[in-house]
Amino acid sequence: MGNFRFLLYAHNIYGLGHLTRICALARGIKAEIPNSDIIIISGARLNSFLAKLIPQNVEFIKLPTLMRPSLEKWSLIPEKLKIDLRDIFSLRTDIVSKTFHIFKPHVIMADGDIFGLHGEFGEIYKIINARKKEVKIQFPIRIFTMNAINGVTHSLNLGLSGKRDIFKIDDYRKKVFSHLDKNYEHIFLGATEDIFWNDYTIPKSQIPVSLTKKTFFCGFITNVDGKEFKDREKIRRKINLGRKKLIVIALGSGRVGFDILKTYFEVFPSLKRIVKTIIFPGPSMSYENMVYIDRIANKEKNIHIETFNTESALMVPDWMDAADLFIGKSGSNTIGEILTTRARSILISQPKNILEGHEFIWCDVLKKMDLADMIDPGELDRDLLLKKIKENLDLGKLSPNQTKHLINGSLNAAKKIKSLIKNKRE
Repeated sequence: MGNFRFLLYAHNIYGLGHLTRICALARGIKAEIPNSDIIIISGARLNSFLAKLIPQNVEFIKLPTLMRPSLEKWSLIPEKLKIDLRDIFSLRTDIVSKTFHIFKPHVIMADGDIFGLHGEFGEIYKIINARKKEVKIQFPIRIFTMNAINGVTHSLNLGLSGKRDIFKIDDYRKKVFSHLDKNYEHIFLGATEDIFWNDYTIPKSQIPVSLTKKTFFCGFITNVDGKEFKDREKIRRKINLGRKKLIVIALGSGRVGFDILKTYFEVFPSLKRIVKTIIFPGPSMSYENMVYIDRIANKEKNIHIETFNTESALMVPDWMDAADLFIGKSGSNTIGEILTTRARSILISQPKNILEGHEFIWCDVLKKMDLADMIDPGELDRDLLLKKIKENLDLGKLSPNQTKHLINGSLNAAKKIKSLIKNKRE
């Protein structure tokens, strides 16, 4: 297959999810189509963790960073530049459009928002749609990668992109469905059908047939798709685990979830003789909270802090694979890593009334499928967490039969893309 060009976009204004998923897709494409050229374009704040995830043979273009002040607010502010917000949007849009003009990608993939943040990616579709009226074009293939639990398709969600107060949800869904149908040839969902169609999904009859026909269920997408984990015993020896059990706690970006650690520290005296604990607070954990965590870890020889700044080649999934029990948040990337490593887990979501409530849905769906245990965040306390840990600590890993059809989403997506390119050329 020739030297095909891919433009991958993730706007990223909160957390790590969108860019992490795009990096995984880039890695899958490189594995399946080695001679491809790939540009990732994103406004994500690059830390050492994300820098590790970007494949070395993939180009990265950084947009000026925007952020939400808190998880509860949709408003945006520039993170670093002290210029007008409208000028930031204009700059980001110009960078995206110029990249498209010069790079001339054969495949474009957007993650997280149909037209990108404030429509910055939508300028590309205006160009493509105008060209389609003039001449029949084969490329670019346009793919939208959607979190399988999304505001358009799931009932807890009230809307996307800050427009939930502007549209009634039914009207908003129709608008989004229409835009998806017009501007994207394919929709890739990072899950499987048996997980996507759950108690929270709107009836299939409310989703246009034209969209369901163009939807491909990849399976969960992670940056360790296809990896064989061989270091379990080596890792356990490295930390002198002996007969103790290993609990791993990870909080994603770390901007939220400190309450989980505080509760675990209350539980730990009851566990310290039988467990060792590895904690990933997250690269965005506040300085004040890190001081508190470090103080606890310095007092307890069986609590160790791992950060994304270490030079270690080990990533969170490596520790998940080595663990007897994982405790953490329930973002889609974490779910994918749990299923890939088959880690026994206790998941604690955001409250279901926070923004889309997608973390709560993930927890509930996986619990019903016996793939994870969960604690409702409103019920999190010392006694319940200790009870859940004792119930799960000795259960061992999930069986391969439980997870094998759910994983390797980036590799499945890359194979599908390769097939789509081949069909276009013919």
